[in-house]
Amino acid sequence: MDIKNIKGPGSFPGMPSEGPEANASSKPESQFAEVVADSASQPVRGAESLGQVHRAELDDPAKLESLVRACVSELITAGEGQLGQISTADKQSLTDFLSSDPLFRQQIESYLRKVAS
Repeated sequence: MDIKNIKGPGSFPGMPSEGPEANASSKPESQFAEVVADSASQPVRGAESLGQVHRAELDDPAKLESLVRACVSELITAGEGQLGQISTADKQSLTDFLSSDPLFRQQIESYLRKVAS
């Protein structure tokens, strides 16, 4: 093999003569239908169970528990359109699970403290 016969990078047989810039500028034709999320067009609504939450209610553990469970339940109900129909037993199980999850619960309690008057 002679050193003069060594080809430079990108000069392999079968490679297109056009650079990658030409391929990037042409838009490939997609055979997939474009999907628009229904939830993106719907306005965001506040939690209905919150109403007027007072800071004193957040100090009562029983009231805080009921508020967290209500928020989790509303989140599950709101997401039901994207997830499909969920049975009542599954909703209850998911509400129990998420309400007892420490990280998820902390996020909801933090939100409740921000919106409390």
